[in-house]
Amino acid sequence: MDNIYIGSILIVVLIFTYFLTFSFPSVGGIFADPALYPRIIIFILMLLSGVTLFNGLKEMKNKKHTGEEIIEKGKKTNLKKPIEVLFCLIIYFSSLNYFNLIIPTFIFLIIIFMIYGGKFRIGLIYAIFLAFSLYVLFEIIFKIPFFPKYKIF
Repeated sequence: MDNIYIGSILIVVLIFTYFLTFSFPSVGGIFADPALYPRIIIFILMLLSGVTLFNGLKEMKNKKHTGEEIIEKGKKTNLKKPIEVLFCLIIYFSSLNYFNLIIPTFIFLIIIFMIYGGKFRIGLIYAIFLAFSLYVLFEIIFKIPFFPKYKIF
């Protein structure tokens, strides 16, 4: 039942977020549309939310819940992991104003992996691979400077 709630809520929030990307200003020249990357991420998250919703529906069909089981399950809902992830997302998005993208992303990926029961070493490999993939995506494909060059004088 939790998967149905979480999947449904995420899909609604992601649809709203997708429509917000149409308000991004367009940039001419060699740069890609600024809304392209968020739309790709939103699409991937929407697919994963759909899978979560589908798994919840399949689980509910297989178990044939009664009303009492659903009420009892609702009382015991464990919201610890979603709250931890939400807290991590808030810190992650806040830190993007102070650091470039790679450092907060790297730390965020390791923490999320460990929240969901992964080992630190595997999380480290996972974070290195994804952070490097983001670097390649921005620097090479989108031609957006990943590390801004600051002028001192």
